[in-house]
Amino acid sequence: MSDLILNGTVEYKESPSGVDKESPLFGWQLSSERKGAGQRAYRIMVYREEELVWDSKRAESARSFSIPYAGVPLEEQSVYTWQVQLWMEEGSKLVSPVYSFETGIKEGSWVGSWIGYSRRADGVMPVFRRYFTVAGAVKRARLYICSKNPYEIWINGKRAGEEYLEPAWTSYEKTLFYTVYDITGYLKAGENGLGIFLGNGMEHIEGRRYAKFTVTGGAQQFIVQVNMEYENGIIEKWGSDKNFHMSPGPVTYSCVYGGEDYDGRKALPGFSEAHYTEEGWEEAAVYEKPAARIISRINPPVRIKERYHPVRVVKISDTSCVCDFGTNFSGWVKLEVRGERGCTVRVVPGELLRQNGEVSQEFTGEPHYYQYILRGNGTETFVPKFTFYGLRYAQIEGALPEEFGGGHGTACITGIEGQMLYTDMQAAGNFECSVPLWNSIHQIILQAMKSNAKSVLTDCPHREKLGWLEETHLMGPSLMYNFHMHGLYEKLLSDIRDSQCENGMVPSIAPEFTEFRDGFRDSPEWGSAAIVVPWYIYKKYGDIHILRESYSSMVKYAEYLNSRSEYNILHHGLGDWCDFGINPPFSQNTPISVTATAVYYYDLLIMEKVSRLLGKNKDLERYTKRRGKVKAAFNREFLDKQGQRYVNGSQTANAMALYLEIPEPDYSEGVLDCLIKDIRIRNNHTTGGDVGFPFILRALAKHRMDGIVSDMAVRTDNPSYGFQVVNGATSLCEEWDGNMPGKCKNSQNHFMMGSIEEWFYGSLAGFKKMDFDTAVPVLHLEPFFDRKAEWVNAWHEVLQGRVRVRWERREGNIELKLSIPANLRVKLVLRQTENTQLTESHAPLAENHSILSWRENEQDVILYLDSGSYDFEIQES
Repeated sequence: MSDLILNGTVEYKESPSGVDKESPLFGWQLSSERKGAGQRAYRIMVYREEELVWDSKRAESARSFSIPYAGVPLEEQSVYTWQVQLWMEEGSKLVSPVYSFETGIKEGSWVGSWIGYSRRADGVMPVFRRYFTVAGAVKRARLYICSKNPYEIWINGKRAGEEYLEPAWTSYEKTLFYTVYDITGYLKAGENGLGIFLGNGMEHIEGRRYAKFTVTGGAQQFIVQVNMEYENGIIEKWGSDKNFHMSPGPVTYSCVYGGEDYDGRKALPGFSEAHYTEEGWEEAAVYEKPAARIISRINPPVRIKERYHPVRVVKISDTSCVCDFGTNFSGWVKLEVRGERGCTVRVVPGELLRQNGEVSQEFTGEPHYYQYILRGNGTETFVPKFTFYGLRYAQIEGALPEEFGGGHGTACITGIEGQMLYTDMQAAGNFECSVPLWNSIHQIILQAMKSNAKSVLTDCPHREKLGWLEETHLMGPSLMYNFHMHGLYEKLLSDIRDSQCENGMVPSIAPEFTEFRDGFRDSPEWGSAAIVVPWYIYKKYGDIHILRESYSSMVKYAEYLNSRSEYNILHHGLGDWCDFGINPPFSQNTPISVTATAVYYYDLLIMEKVSRLLGKNKDLERYTKRRGKVKAAFNREFLDKQGQRYVNGSQTANAMALYLEIPEPDYSEGVLDCLIKDIRIRNNHTTGGDVGFPFILRALAKHRMDGIVSDMAVRTDNPSYGFQVVNGATSLCEEWDGNMPGKCKNSQNHFMMGSIEEWFYGSLAGFKKMDFDTAVPVLHLEPFFDRKAEWVNAWHEVLQGRVRVRWERREGNIELKLSIPANLRVKLVLRQTENTQLTESHAPLAENHSILSWRENEQDVILYLDSGSYDFEIQES
């Protein structure tokens, strides 16, 4: 059995390009089949070419993540290699493979100028090109591009990279991202061609079709730099200038909200080749550099991650048909078609159908469509470049498959594919169990999460496409159980800081592409993402650097909320959005002041912990006192002592107070009882909404009332997850009854209500929290052996590796199997309940060298486990 070092990362990425940070963070995983394996010490060595630029020396630590570079200043646009040596606890020594990373471009170092196009009035999107010479064999070539506008890069007739919808959406006046492309394989000795399409993104939104809002951007512009390192060691650099020529392109309409048109007759075949004839082209316009800072893209890129083929195609007229892909997803349709020159084909995507079988966009923003005019030379392929939509269906007008008469008086469809686009996040977990309904619930939530993961976490992939911030923290634990979120969250925090107002207010969307009014712009339950998200990143990934980077923003927002409070109570915001009642989406069951003040209290609790971690002692004293005042005010204003409940006894009000431990001990049990009774009297249904429902689940789990959550999770009548599943949902709906037969409404693809994932992973599988303040990180595991399930099988990847949990009922016993990676310890809590008890005596358990210790109280048996694989047998009475 061998020990191995795996998955070396810099800034939580493998072999990243464009690393901008002066002290990037290093990490790795240790793989071992030996029980109890762990590192005693590490040594990191970083090289530039053959020169050692940092030697951490031997550090006596089991830490394997978030270790900052501390060598000589990193050179920009350079390749670095690194290795880590580990000393194991039993005395052996390991050496990792050689890993690499590449640094980015400093702002003042770009070669070339900003160039662009200023004729937006005609709606035609421009294309740019230039030819260049490659003087010999190329060892390494990189293309750097920064733009406000979406683009596609083509080199020698091939599309470069697998990224889509670049650049990431940002607050363009504050921050612009550049992207690095490895173009080594696209080049050839001699003359080469480079072509670039530009479109309209969030910086310019036209109103000729559907638009959530309109905005007029300035000139379309970008900057490009190409670095070529030849095999002989010579490095050549060149950038965008007047050697680039431009022309109107074949994209004749581009709008994030409205869709895209492409005129095949205006296509420019070969424009990215070296020897293209530039008839009618002109020099690119040169512009001043934008005022925004320019940094390397933080978030993972958006890519085509899944593909769907129609499960059914229905002819609805002599010239049109509707394709059903069987699953609701976010992306676009790739269409292959042949026909006469000038034939027009239109693709109308949508989530629902009208009674007549046509696609409906009633709740998702209409009209949105893609239109293609054929050039008439064989099979032609059309796929949008600069926009996307949420869809299950695609209505195709002006073309039919051959079996429906395509090619006889209308264009002929030869291929249809749905392409799902989302951020290239690595999976961080999987959950399955013996209850089919729960597996289906998990899948529709997962589908909604993926559908709304772009360069922001959109609330829906069609009507809004905006980064509403409440989802980033209320759904944060659920997201982080399923995906590695560090990169995307770091980017969202940059958006939050850029969007934060001078007075500290954080708007409800970031980037703030448009200002909402009437309470939508300033809501504590939304803006508190500025405080909660950095804390979640620290608790999940042990990254204290993100707290330092965000701290001033966190302080500004906490002080802003204090300025808005009256006698320590907040009265503004959106409240428990989309709670269940007769008049959604506005909060109906819980006063806005309750949710706003509860979240404010949560903010102060976090600020107290963060200021202690960072040694901000004056801030710590201030937030401790303020939190005490808010707690007292909350109980004074909202606690009904006689009724043992908060305000009207809504589930949200009681749950938020319980989870945050606001009730005094004399009232906590009564408030919990009130919450339970309200759920039971409603036949195990919730009344909570976007804000309240996560806290309902958390409060019940915290007080070990998981059986009640289980009873809620098996309901199939309205309101419940099961109601959506039995009525055919393939992604999570915006409202609890959003896909009610005959009364479908609003988005069919929202992830904001998906926090049952916390219970699937956190209770059924038992993944609780990580402790990083110990010599070896400790994961808390506390599985709940629910009677409704015969087995649960889940894994979750923490920084040290993949932790697996499986439990199964067999012949009156529960078999529990655990797999714990090296460099990690587990605190396993087994509840001693009326249903379960350990059958093994404690002496054999203690003799196992991988069980570090155990203890028992009236409720639990607690085992501290070292890395390795474990089998436990628990008798069920």
